[in-house]
Amino acid sequence: MVTSTLHPGEQRRIRSCISQRVYELTKNRSNSSEFYKSIHRDLKVKFNVTSYKEIDRRRILVAIKFIESWRP
Repeated sequence: MVTSTLHPGEQRRIRSCISQRVYELTKNRSNSSEFYKSIHRDLKVKFNVTSYKEIDRRRILVAIKFIESWRP
């Protein structure tokens, strides 16, 4: 089975969702970098990839829903 990773536009969409979620959760900018690290780590674990860019593009909606409901 051939899998296809996210295209550049889809990668931007994921980055945007991550930024939006971190912004929603952090009022104090000093700890936002920890939130970014955590959400990226959790995405890699959930989708068994070394970078969010390697997420199978057929699973982009699952990834977006995961990000939108992510809690530190």
